[in-house]
Amino acid sequence: MKILLLNAPRYNMIKAVKQWFVDLGEISSFPPIGLMCLAGYIRANSSHNVKIVDSLVEKMSYEDIAALIINEAPDILGMTAFTFTFLMF
Repeated sequence: MKILLLNAPRYNMIKAVKQWFVDLGEISSFPPIGLMCLAGYIRANSSHNVKIVDSLVEKMSYEDIAALIINEAPDILGMTAFTFTFLMF
């Protein structure tokens, strides 16, 4: 089984109106620890093929992500995102 785990992009972020708000893109990017733990567990306990893609690091657009999903044709697609990135499309 092919499993694709995707760290969602930060486009269209929901931004707070407070003055203290800082765009995380200005600081750094956080590695998708949850996806890495999940992939490690799956790899250690099954024979499934797992791939992790961090769209932030790869600077992927929505079109790039769609092409990736079509090309990879995973049986399962797992995604993670911060709350403020839920507004995706």
